[in-house]
Amino acid sequence: MPGSSPVVFGMDLTLTSISGFLQGERLGKSGLLFMFDSEGGLLGYPDQARAQESLKKAAKAGAATSAVADLGDPVALGVFRAFEAGGKKPLEMTRLTVDGVEYLCQVRRVEEFGSTGDYMALVAKVDDYTEVVTNTRNTSLLFALGIMLVLVPLLGLGATRLSRGLCSLAHEADRIRRLELDSKQVLYSHIEEMDKLGCAVAGMRSALNSSVRFLPKALIKQFLDTGVDPVLGGDRRVITLLFTDVENFTPLAENLIPEELMLAMSEYFEVVGKAILDSGGTIDKFIGDAVMAFWNAPFESADHVEKACLAALRLSKASQELNARREGEGLPLLRTRVGLHTGAAVVGNVGASDRMDYTALGSSVNLASRLEGLNKYYSTRILASRDVRERACTSFLFRSVDVVVPKGTKNATAIFELVGSLPGSPWADVAIPREMLGFCSRWERAITLYRTMHWPKALEEFSALQAQSPEDKLAAIYCQRTRRLLENKQGRDWKAVQRFQMK
Repeated sequence: MPGSSPVVFGMDLTLTSISGFLQGERLGKSGLLFMFDSEGGLLGYPDQARAQESLKKAAKAGAATSAVADLGDPVALGVFRAFEAGGKKPLEMTRLTVDGVEYLCQVRRVEEFGSTGDYMALVAKVDDYTEVVTNTRNTSLLFALGIMLVLVPLLGLGATRLSRGLCSLAHEADRIRRLELDSKQVLYSHIEEMDKLGCAVAGMRSALNSSVRFLPKALIKQFLDTGVDPVLGGDRRVITLLFTDVENFTPLAENLIPEELMLAMSEYFEVVGKAILDSGGTIDKFIGDAVMAFWNAPFESADHVEKACLAALRLSKASQELNARREGEGLPLLRTRVGLHTGAAVVGNVGASDRMDYTALGSSVNLASRLEGLNKYYSTRILASRDVRERACTSFLFRSVDVVVPKGTKNATAIFELVGSLPGSPWADVAIPREMLGFCSRWERAITLYRTMHWPKALEEFSALQAQSPEDKLAAIYCQRTRRLLENKQGRDWKAVQRFQMK
């Protein structure tokens, strides 16, 4: 409200309620979760005593708020310095060395306070992810070996049962090392050492399962499997890219309070992210209401184009089901638009040595993003490039949309609407009805007549298609275009190419 002091009141909440919350969210034996602003001001720290002491230091120095530097915590200070070195932008998973100890850290923007300058940092020792697994496995194997060499003759059947328990622990430790974290098994034993090992494995699995919600699981798995530290640079490879966003998100965000918007987007990203991850995709980043993902990296996949098409159809279907539920509850709808493109890109770690981001770069990324934006113009849901259609047309149905030169590109490219999987394909949940085959076949005849300048016949076909499917706005667009061409009497130099100056 005008005249009030919301900033001072917000800082009081940060150093009490938020610090208490962060203390409860500690991950692993060395995990640290704290909050700060872009200028280094401290918003929340799990150790309330240290946070209060830093505030006193700041007060003595004449400052209104404490800073990360006042904490005397070299790890927190190291994270903030890495954040500064990265241009004060969110950090994806980054390795950080403090006093000879390696840490994994990540910084994300927090917008719930009404500011784009507030950040949350998650830090944990690298050893938290590997040391317990290795020690548990080695200890389990040593116990098993000792039992076989010394105790088996004395304990007989009891030793056999004990050995099985230890082998189960070793097997579970290996599963955790492979990030197979779905198990809820906890091994209890009357033997103190065995019981401690069982509890340690269960605790380590729980802590790691929490951490992978903040860090890319595929990359953590790659580090654990190869033992190779991340370095700057990448590989050039062909990948399939997917971009999504929410239709009319800006007015939607303006009409919702932050808490409602956060709840709505969390529910939306849950269904979209699940469809991508279930099909083997790598989620690069969330950007406001948008998602960027790709296939064939970091792990290669021969059928990456088909997997991306399947993910696009399933996330679109899941979004429609979510909207049906939201509409029944009187909530605003979150309609999804998708762009797909297959092409060469450089995939790897980019940035600085202390601030890396695993991502994809190149013109293919730009084209996939532009295709997503063109859905707005053509009133479509999933637009794909010719490269996608050519590689996936044996399993999925596409219909021609246009030939375009998107903003920021030079060459014309044909674009297609991904309609669904073909009848008889393995993906019956997104298969088209058989009558759609006839509709799309007639559509291709109409579009061919349009592009070869047989406009009277093309108009007749488009009009019939519009009458057959009144909700198809693309047919209405082509009816309007064809009438305009007939009225203007275009010459023989006309080309069926649309150039866009807007995204």
